[in-house]
Amino acid sequence: MTSVRRAALGAWLALLLLPNLSTVPLAGAWDGPRWQLVAVSLWMAVCAWAVVPRRLFLVLTYPLVVAGLAIVGADFLRSANLLELLAVAYTFREAEIRNVVAPYVGAAALVAAVMLALLVYLWRGERGEPMRRGFAAGVVLFGLLMVVVLPARSWRDAWPVALASAVLEGQAGSGGIDLPSLANVSASPRNRFESWQAHREHGPGYAETYVLVIGESVRSDRVPGCGGRPQVAPPPDGSLLYCDVVSGSSSTHTSVPLLVSRDLPGSRERVSRDATMLKAFEAAGFETFWLAVQERLIAWPDAQNQAYHPAPGLDRDVLLPLLDKALATPAPRKLIVLHAYNAHSPYRDRYRAATAPFPVDALDGATWRPRAQTGGDARWNDYDNAIDESMRFLREIADRLRSQQGAAFMVFTPDHGENMRDDARNLTDHALKLPTLWDTRVPAVFWANGTWREANPDRWLMLSRNVAAPLMHMDLVPTMLGAADIRYTERRAEPVDMTARIAPPRARFTQVRAGEIVTLDELRRQAQPR
Repeated sequence: MTSVRRAALGAWLALLLLPNLSTVPLAGAWDGPRWQLVAVSLWMAVCAWAVVPRRLFLVLTYPLVVAGLAIVGADFLRSANLLELLAVAYTFREAEIRNVVAPYVGAAALVAAVMLALLVYLWRGERGEPMRRGFAAGVVLFGLLMVVVLPARSWRDAWPVALASAVLEGQAGSGGIDLPSLANVSASPRNRFESWQAHREHGPGYAETYVLVIGESVRSDRVPGCGGRPQVAPPPDGSLLYCDVVSGSSSTHTSVPLLVSRDLPGSRERVSRDATMLKAFEAAGFETFWLAVQERLIAWPDAQNQAYHPAPGLDRDVLLPLLDKALATPAPRKLIVLHAYNAHSPYRDRYRAATAPFPVDALDGATWRPRAQTGGDARWNDYDNAIDESMRFLREIADRLRSQQGAAFMVFTPDHGENMRDDARNLTDHALKLPTLWDTRVPAVFWANGTWREANPDRWLMLSRNVAAPLMHMDLVPTMLGAADIRYTERRAEPVDMTARIAPPRARFTQVRAGEIVTLDELRRQAQPR
């Protein structure tokens, strides 16, 4: 074998192992050293090389090499874990897939062609049969020794076994409606025995309803009151609007777990082993609900009642009936989380054109006009129509809460913002390699009915005094718990309960990827003027 062929074969093997070094496993955390994953993957490759005819080995591993490169590319370019997306593939919608994948089709085809050329080169020079039985037996015995020495998680997370895990998770399914409590599902990375040590000194003698609405892809400057166009529906009447909130991440799969947890941006785990704030409310005597049009795998919530409806449709059509059902339950104290789609691309799917404030007939042929605020740009119209629908959805939730007996309190924030070709980089969408000012600056809305305000005048006053404060996502859940007078163990120093004090000037930051953060000041410096 020539040195060139040895190098080509070595490159093939290296590409086969590459996902173990760059991609976060399906469980959302590196449970052990990466060398363990590489060792397991290397053993599987050597074992196959030893017992399978060489040419067949190359053919069988070709799709794994291409898939591995796609996974690494998605992680590098978009900070997206394709294994997790595969596990929830039943929720994918054709237009959404096309919108995200389209820019990379050419590059993916080129990579597949290059790998095919490398396969042909190796194929033509390979005449060998499987290795001798003695060597093959030795490889198998060495694998048995690894089974004893290495933990089971190394075998679960190593590539390409992780691919099978993703497929099986998707087949098992976490969709459907009215799922029961999932606290005992072993696939969840959360420890069901974790607690926030939450308690209340005294609860009121009337019913209470707290609602957290987690939106999607809504940026601050498109909401009326934060710079948005006046034709767009405003937040609910009587609400407090916060325009300067930094999200935990520019990606849904990272931002939502951070929002409901006690982790900080930059955590090594995508989904914390800790319980969510739902457990804190449950410990304080609340019945908890998680109602979503997005999949369970995003946040692995530990609500007592969970419902998922990934079918197409507007948020109000899908989630409001679920909300009505939750509100009708006899529990006197409720925490309800709604996980919506809001303004996620494709924007046209998020509103009804007949009732939208802006026309979008010329969308397909329209050209971008950066930061346009007029009605002349169809793409801005398309996005602002989705913002309008998002605010109308929020207003309908507030209307329902007004009719509830007792106290009602609601918080809204989206998981992240959206890039709309705002600077010279011409970036679109979100969850890119690096976050930006526009996909991490989000609004927050606080609303309460008269009963809650009358019982908590000092808290509402403090919330109103924080409207112009520099905030982060991590402040919102502590504020909800403060609004409910729930005491709990907070292991972070950074969050602020805005019902108790003014948020001070802070170095605000967001997550780039696992273990890495970037400050808001740095995002400002990275913005490129046109």
